Amino acid sequence: MIITIAMVLYIATTAMESVKNNYVISGDEMLLCEKVNIGKDNTRLFRQGKLWLKMSTSAVDAYCQNGKYFEKMPVVNKNQDTAGWAFMERIAGRENLNLYRYCSNCAHYDPLTEEIAPQNLIYRYFIFSGKKFVKVINENEVKDQLAYFGVRQMI
Repeated sequence: MIITIAMVLYIATTAMESVKNNYVISGDEMLLCEKVNIGKDNTRLFRQGKLWLKMSTSAVDAYCQNGKYFEKMPVVNKNQDTAGWAFMERIAGRENLNLYRYCSNCAHYDPLTEEIAPQNLIYRYFIFSGKKFVKVINENEVKDQLAYFGVRQMI
């Protein structure tokens, strides 16, 4: 009986761990889930392996999946104008600045080159203060800026 209770508690604790690490923020709400699928139009949240909630992606402000935090941020083009909004991975913060990584791939427009990016992943690094754009990091500065923010290596 004690072994059965221990197994049930272990399974419940493990299930709650996966829910705690994955969530969606929409307005003032934090929606805990096991898995998040962000689509162009709709976002799907799963619990216990089943679709739990479907919502408009435009209503999602941020989400966390597998320990990575993504926030809807302005995408800035080469003229430093806002070209749109996209989910960027928040890498680190220091003082009042935050470092974000934006991934361009074959399905995304690369605002710096004004081209559809090739099949291989291209990462652009942006610095923001709150939602205010501060700087895009050029390729020569990436190592120094990552070090400034205390990031050792990016995969």
